[in-house]
Amino acid sequence: MVKILFLVAFTASIVTQLESANILGIFYYPSYSHQIVYQRLVKDLANRGHHLTILTADKMDSKHPNISEIYMESSYEGNINFVESRKSGGLKLFYDLLMAHFKRSELQMENPKVKDLIINHKNYHFDVILLEYLFKSHFIHFGELYNCPIIGISAIGVGIPVHELMGNQVNPLIHSEIMFPYQHGRMKFKERVSSFIYYFATKFFLQPIFEYVGWEQAKKMFILKNSSVTAQELEDRVDLVFVNTNPLLDYVRPITPNTIQLGFMHVETPKPIIGELKEYLDSSQNGIIYMSLGSNVKSKDLTPETKTIFLNVFRKLSYDVLWKFEDDRLANKSDNVKISKWLPQTDLLAHPNVKLFITQGGLMSLEESIDREMPMIGIPFLLDQYQNTLKVQEEGFGLSLDLEDVTEASLHNAITEVMKPKYRENIKRFKKLVYDEPMTSREKAVFWTEYVIRNKGAKNLKYPGRLLPFYQKCGLDVIATIILTVYSFSKLLSYLRNSVKSNKKLKIL
Repeated sequence: MVKILFLVAFTASIVTQLESANILGIFYYPSYSHQIVYQRLVKDLANRGHHLTILTADKMDSKHPNISEIYMESSYEGNINFVESRKSGGLKLFYDLLMAHFKRSELQMENPKVKDLIINHKNYHFDVILLEYLFKSHFIHFGELYNCPIIGISAIGVGIPVHELMGNQVNPLIHSEIMFPYQHGRMKFKERVSSFIYYFATKFFLQPIFEYVGWEQAKKMFILKNSSVTAQELEDRVDLVFVNTNPLLDYVRPITPNTIQLGFMHVETPKPIIGELKEYLDSSQNGIIYMSLGSNVKSKDLTPETKTIFLNVFRKLSYDVLWKFEDDRLANKSDNVKISKWLPQTDLLAHPNVKLFITQGGLMSLEESIDREMPMIGIPFLLDQYQNTLKVQEEGFGLSLDLEDVTEASLHNAITEVMKPKYRENIKRFKKLVYDEPMTSREKAVFWTEYVIRNKGAKNLKYPGRLLPFYQKCGLDVIATIILTVYSFSKLLSYLRNSVKSNKKLKIL
């Protein structure tokens, strides 16, 4: 019996070795909440015997023998202040993000180990690249260096340029960009105008600038095997895109088979809370309101006026308030308010004494709240947070407030409203819906990664119309031809009719 078990184990180890692949993961965006999504997939792939080399903006939480980590420590240099940038509007924020991306890329490429992957690429072999793909990135050149397929992955929803690349339906009059709080397919006239203008401004102005600057920057950083390769040829290496949004949290839209929707990738069973924090949570008599603006937006950067509004409202409540606040002191806070620079949010939300979550509406925070059945008040600051908090309000398990319009009365009324039992009942119902799937998102992501490895790509799943130029997708050439033909034919008929009339007059004379 022992011999049989040994043979089975030995055979399994050989099969694992034969099927294991070399994977390059490039996760460059400096946001811990994003990185934790990628880390879950990386560990799952490593546990299946694959060998991964990871370029990351945040260190892995734990070590694994199959994971080689390249920590790009300069990733957080030059990060923008999202509290300030949100005041400038969508286009300015988009521009600031792109400029920060270029600066960050140069710093990340100075990492000696990253340089080694580029300069000595002949010494390495990779079967597939997992590339962070919130928007198009010139890290895509690694696909040309290693002549392998790319799987794009985003911890949140992707922008319109990525949807266009994959061949998904893109119509700004139906689906707005992710930073707009518009109901897809139900936009008002003013919202459709705004969405339409933004789409054309980014597609024909900002995006070409971004691609040109990125291309010039990439040519300095990379040693390409084929210097004549085009941007379109590089982008064609992206065979799949993993989008970490459940269709029920995102707005449903027609997508192609190579767009894999996931969601709840990072959510795991809550761990027990220990020490002083446990004592605080357990001892609360009336319940706790937890407030955090996430890992990118800092509560300490709020204006003094906004902080005063929150503190005045919290002072009047019978609840305790636990506030993730990135400073040692918060002036004029009342005794029922406790601040901390860091808190184990995903575990904390599972505590029975926590009654409400005031959040910036980041996707990972929403997913944790849904899993822990925690009603929310969302105050969005950037990107997908506007649509996320709008969705929370639509589904009836929270409310959305605009920071500029927050007053003591509106905040107090929102807290009082969301404490009603119906909000918790609605989030329990929604949780059942999002988890009613044949396999988990992590299982799905592993399957499709190994699908690309087994088949050396997934070009068979690509929509053939994705590469058509804009005028062909919209049928402008066909419409113009029809109009020109009808016009020419009508002119010809008019000419013939006039000729016939002239001939009749001549005969009469």
